[in-house]
Amino acid sequence: MAETAAAADIADKADIVFAGHICIDLTPGLEALPPIEPGVLSSVGALGMSLGGAVGNGTRVLAQLGGRPAAVAAIGDDALGDLCQQLLRDQGVERVSLARRQDASTSYSLVFQPRGSDRSFWHHTGANEAFDGAVELPAGGALHVGYPAVLPGLLADDGRPLCALLRRAREQGMVTSLDTVYCPEDFPLDATGWERFFRAVLPETDLFCPSWEDITSTFSISSPPTPDAVKTWAERFLAWGARIVLITTGPDGGLLRVGRVPHDRGRFHTEDWDGTNTAFAAPKVARIATTNATGDTFKTAFLYHALGGAAPGAAIEFARTATAYRLRGLSLEPLTKEKDA
Repeated sequence: MAETAAAADIADKADIVFAGHICIDLTPGLEALPPIEPGVLSSVGALGMSLGGAVGNGTRVLAQLGGRPAAVAAIGDDALGDLCQQLLRDQGVERVSLARRQDASTSYSLVFQPRGSDRSFWHHTGANEAFDGAVELPAGGALHVGYPAVLPGLLADDGRPLCALLRRAREQGMVTSLDTVYCPEDFPLDATGWERFFRAVLPETDLFCPSWEDITSTFSISSPPTPDAVKTWAERFLAWGARIVLITTGPDGGLLRVGRVPHDRGRFHTEDWDGTNTAFAAPKVARIATTNATGDTFKTAFLYHALGGAAPGAAIEFARTATAYRLRGLSLEPLTKEKDA
């Protein structure tokens, strides 16, 4: 990967290294979606600017939970790239390795979320297209990678670059985690291509944590997240090589299905984890402030608590609580004491 920052920029130890997709989320304050018509001026609220993507969201969540995150990604040599670095510092992320690309602009999303509604995105992939996994990793902890559909550099040769990254992490004793994202209809890979990709990548993946929306958009299916449908896909991903599958289904909750845990790296208590098959409910919140980054919040909190020795049920409950805080627009810092209790 061109212009990869020196490994010295990342401290030797991080609880979780977040690698891959990073962007700036630009969120105008909206009561309702204004019409998009030529010549029309619509009044909106103040603009919110925050880090997004698996790297931006994950590092923020882990830092608020009292953990030590590391960020590995690609940005442009532009003002938004400067903002990325500043926001990471503001979030308390000290272990940062961002490759600055002269040939690409920093990724950003326009996030539209009218009050009380789910969000939608206009997204520019930007420098993420250059991320190919050729990065140096700190030893220990876990590597969490997201999201392949907006990281074309990891998709080449049926995922060979991603396989290499995950394999190197495992060789360093790290737990490997892979998250996905909504796949647009015009994406170059079809369902068959994605199956080849996951059959190659999942044997190197300890925790695979897609949402149901990710699965249906990736494999071009229209099934609702019934218990049988979710279980079928969880079993399929286990058969393709993943050790732990965590499928989130939005307001319906989700399913944790465990084949064999990565106890060879000493991170999980095998007597608690092996063979787990647990459905869970979504957190209940009276008034939702935002749904943005709730998936990343759940998965980061789950992985962090599990790495600390929690049993499956405890890791799920901690993640549900963290997600409820996020839905209400609250900081996760009060949960730090709960985790340590």
